Amino acid sequence: MTLYNAYGQANTTIVSGSSLTGLNAPDGSYNIVLNSGLTGLYHPCGAYNAVTAANTGATYQAPSGCVNVVPGVSPSGFVLAGPTGDLNVNNGIRNFTMSGAVVGSPGTLPTNWSIAGLPTGVTSSVASTGTANGFNTVSITLSGTNTSGSTGFPVLAFEASTTIPGVKGQTWSGSLFFSSSGTSQFGWQYFIIESNTGSFLTQHSLFNTLTPATLSYFNGITGLTNSSTTNIQPYIGPSIPNSATVSQTITIGWPIVQRFS
Repeated sequence: MTLYNAYGQANTTIVSGSSLTGLNAPDGSYNIVLNSGLTGLYHPCGAYNAVTAANTGATYQAPSGCVNVVPGVSPSGFVLAGPTGDLNVNNGIRNFTMSGAVVGSPGTLPTNWSIAGLPTGVTSSVASTGTANGFNTVSITLSGTNTSGSTGFPVLAFEASTTIPGVKGQTWSGSLFFSSSGTSQFGWQYFIIESNTGSFLTQHSLFNTLTPATLSYFNGITGLTNSSTTNIQPYIGPSIPNSATVSQTITIGWPIVQRFS
């Protein structure tokens, strides 16, 4: 790895701050101590003091003197904020902070989000909301037994199919923080769908079989290939075989879909 990723964003490596590390990691990225509560640009260990940006128009430095970081294509899951890391510019998902979620059975999903395709016998509910590393999270539970007679493919969409414009030749990245728990779990995938004014054209799987027990960062990149494409839609989902029982709670943090070219 080098200091900058393919999109001009500065890579970071998260360190604990318990020992002297200096500013630069062996792989060329910047060392950061995340949300330590200290002020000023530098941590005593030599790394940057860093905070997760609380607003979509984050600049390089926070009022506290710390550097702002935002989720991005980096091994740590964070890049330095600034013009290329500005979520207001790059994130096609309007409600990446997951506002509007209400816990309950079924509860209320974050504003602009939707769930569809639940097989007969399987229900969804909003289990909890919370925070991790300074950003919001929402946990959603699937439970029940698929009695539909066929494999079910429930879809948790972060936007409607006609919201985000996209055309053939563009390159898009999808990312999120994700964890999973439960007694009967299935692997989830992150998809970007190409559509023509909402009509399905092509599906791209960015990464799959997500079942990490701890909140982990995932990202993937794909190119749009259909000449009829007018929009893209980011969503995640598992496949649940007929007669299978699911008891699974997933936690999602800071979902992003970004166009880079």
